[in-house]
This record gives sequence, structure tokens and C-alpha cells, in this order.
Amino acid sequence: MEDHDICSDAGARLLAMVVSADGRVDARELQALDLLDAFSRIGISRHRFATLARRRIEDFGAGLSQRGWLRITEQVQIDRLAGSIDDPQQRILLARMAAAVITADGAVSRVERRVYEHLLDCWQLGSTAVTQAILHDAPRSPEVDAWPASA
Repeated sequence: MEDHDICSDAGARLLAMVVSADGRVDARELQALDLLDAFSRIGISRHRFATLARRRIEDFGAGLSQRGWLRITEQVQIDRLAGSIDDPQQRILLARMAAAVITADGAVSRVERRVYEHLLDCWQLGSTAVTQAILHDAPRSPEVDAWPASA
């Protein structure tokens, strides 16, 4: 089954590449996306996104995580998807989500950084623009059990 059979949206497929870059789908990465309400914002269910990201490991993340650098074919995959996203607001939103993904486990791997930086280069976005997006798009609070109100 092709990625197009799961999701035709380039944004979701691009974000799945970022998630799969280190050769695994970490639950903390999905949780970071949950906190940003990312799945509804990019138009895909959490389950379908996780399936898409796991599939990307097979054709993208596995080799990349072992090598530690982007081959030209992987750069072209990123370029093609990134180039299909014309909306500047969608680009900054995806860059903001990608930043959350690569930092979700507390350490940014070399391959995650390379994929992320290549993506920013495709869109000619600097770290300041992404930082501003992060500051203006705070994650929602995780669900917290509230104490009953006292009378």
C-alpha cells in the first residue's frame, strides 16, 4: 500500500518523514503532536498518522538512521513534498510541529537535525521564525483531573 492510500496530504506525509527519521516512532513524539492538536490541524487521524510514520521508517528512516546523513534521493523526497506546500502559514505550522517532534524525547539526534534543517532550507525559514511560531502556538495543557468544586 502506498502512502497516498493512507494520506494524500503532503503536510502529513512530510511530518511523518520527520517522525521516522531516527528509524522509530517514539510515543513521546506522537504525544507532542497531540498537545499541539496536530492531527486535526493537518487533517489526519492519530492512528492513520502513526501508520503512515511507521511505513516511512521502511523507505526513509531505517537507512537514514543507520547512515546519519541524507542521500540525494532522500533530499529529493523532502524537496518534492516541501515544494508542494505553497501556503506560508502552513509551512510555518509544519516547521513548528517538526520542531516539537525532534525535541520530544529531550535529545535531537543528528539525523533528526539534518532532516529538520533541510526542511527549513527548502522553505527558506530561519530559526527565529520557528521560535516565534512556537511562542505564539503554545501546546494545550494535558488533560488534568480537576477536583470537584467545593460549595
